[in-house]
Amino acid sequence: LALGLAMVFLVHPMNTEAVVYASALQDLLFFFFGTLALLVGRPVGSALLLLCSLLSKETGVVMAVLTGLYYLLFRPLKATRRLGIAILGVLLVYAWLRFGVAHVFFNKHGLTAISTMPLAGRLLTIPSIILFYLKTYIFPMNLAISQQWVVRSASREQFVIPLVFAVAFFLLTAGMAVWLW
Repeated sequence: LALGLAMVFLVHPMNTEAVVYASALQDLLFFFFGTLALLVGRPVGSALLLLCSLLSKETGVVMAVLTGLYYLLFRPLKATRRLGIAILGVLLVYAWLRFGVAHVFFNKHGLTAISTMPLAGRLLTIPSIILFYLKTYIFPMNLAISQQWVVRSASREQFVIPLVFAVAFFLLTAGMAVWLW
């Protein structure tokens, strides 16, 4: 099953764009460093790798949370405390680099349409984004590296229908996972 899914991921046309564009390298780097942080086993080494993950892409903060949860569930309490302190240090160093040195604050550049929207607009757009990626995965047509559209109102076509499909997909996926487990 895992090999089959890996092969689908490998040859699916939606993933070829990530290979074609060099900008996708940041995704690989943050995941690589974050995964290594889980495997290292030493809090200080994990924290340094998490810093590399965070410097590769801001999504690396997810890897810091996952590593913290892993330590909390599967490591001794002493190691978990040391990692927690180290992660706090990593976040402080990153905040200093971003805000103090680079002077990059939130929504400063407005590079994408969704980055300039308020939180409510961003939340309205999430179901449409999920439905777009589900459709693109099944029917890979009109592929592009960036989607510059947002949902501005909770209409039936732009919000309700995508929300129903997204919730149905997640419930189906969760049900299958429970059934297989």
